[in-house]
Amino acid sequence: MSEFAVRLQGIGKKYKMFAHRRDHLLDTFGVNRLVPWLQVPHREFWALRGIDLELQKGQRIGIIGRNGAGKTTLLKLITGNIAPSEGKVDVAGQVHALLDVGGGFHPEFTGRENVRFALTYQGLSKREIKVAEDDIAQFTDLGDFLDQPFKTYSLGMRARLTFGCATAITPEVLIVDEVLGAGDAAFYARSTDRMRELMNDGATVLLVSHALEQVQRFCDESIWLEHGEIVMRGATSEVVKGYEKFTRDLDEKWLQEQKNQGRPSAEDGIVGNLSATSISEWTDLPGLRIKAVAVQDGHGNPRAVFRVGEAFRVRVKVLADQEGLFPVTPVAQIFRPDGLIVTRHLGALQMIQAERGDEIEAELDLGPLQLGNGDYLLSIGMWAHVDPRHIEPSSYYHHLDRSFRFRVGGNPPMNDELFVHPGAWRLLSEHGATVESRQAKTSKLQ
Repeated sequence: MSEFAVRLQGIGKKYKMFAHRRDHLLDTFGVNRLVPWLQVPHREFWALRGIDLELQKGQRIGIIGRNGAGKTTLLKLITGNIAPSEGKVDVAGQVHALLDVGGGFHPEFTGRENVRFALTYQGLSKREIKVAEDDIAQFTDLGDFLDQPFKTYSLGMRARLTFGCATAITPEVLIVDEVLGAGDAAFYARSTDRMRELMNDGATVLLVSHALEQVQRFCDESIWLEHGEIVMRGATSEVVKGYEKFTRDLDEKWLQEQKNQGRPSAEDGIVGNLSATSISEWTDLPGLRIKAVAVQDGHGNPRAVFRVGEAFRVRVKVLADQEGLFPVTPVAQIFRPDGLIVTRHLGALQMIQAERGDEIEAELDLGPLQLGNGDYLLSIGMWAHVDPRHIEPSSYYHHLDRSFRFRVGGNPPMNDELFVHPGAWRLLSEHGATVESRQAKTSKLQ
């Protein structure tokens, strides 16, 4: 029988919610214990309740769920950062936790000094610290910055050092909470390799991430938390599938509620899958204004969530607020949330003769969607002139910058590329004969 690494029995965590800061202070100082008849008004909030969970040594478990589902609270209970309100937590072995970037590092000390203190705290000898320090320096690739104060580090640099210290030796239980998403592409590749090494060495891993492709890459089994309870536990592919359907249904419900509440629709105002409470718009030349935007599937239904291979269309209504002859170039851009532009689509320049009050419609058809899993932001603009080589000569009537959000899912595990580009391999035999081999990923989309 396998030995357990983490065991939770009937775990619950309760917080008190106060309407006023004064009440919070009175409770903190234990006024109700000093004056029993004085009850400080509050309401109870259970961040977790009824959690029974056992992880065997060497298991790799993913924890997914929306913000506020209780994921971080669960990890803090396992690390002992907070105590449960009810139930029992048993952890067998040493736990290394990455719950925040730079947690536990002194801002005034250099990176190297923080490394030495962290390794000393882990109980390493001077000889072991020297070996681990050299490994961390090579892994983080911080160069001279390793001897600079930690407070001068960027978020990505802090992530490198935090992760490097926690994984310099193989922990018995490693807990990672979103840290892998804080660095650059090079750090992500190195940290991925390091995670695999730790897993091969037998470390028990708990990974919390909103990036479902990370969970699918590292974890054989996953847990889905919602409102402090375990909704589903099982094979990662099945849990992710259930969670994606749940979030997709929520997004579609949200879209319908906006329509039912009398918000502007694609027929009477600017709408779409709004990324914020207000549209980010640029206006320059007079004459044309975007009246409505709708992100739709192939049947013309408004959508916020798409699966790879589904039809994706954007419909735009433009209102002429004065008479004239207008040169028009429709522009669409798709961005990742971190600002990286994924693709840009410029329509052909057309001359539009319009009377005041006329409506002009435009449609962008991307065909079968081939983006990778994740969230994206869409910009839509009506431009008079676009010079792809120089932005300054360009001019526009109305541009809605990154104002519409949509999500893509459905790519299989281990396919976490940003874009699935069609292509074909040609295999050459020893005698020069050729064999056509279509790229495997293309067939998966069918």
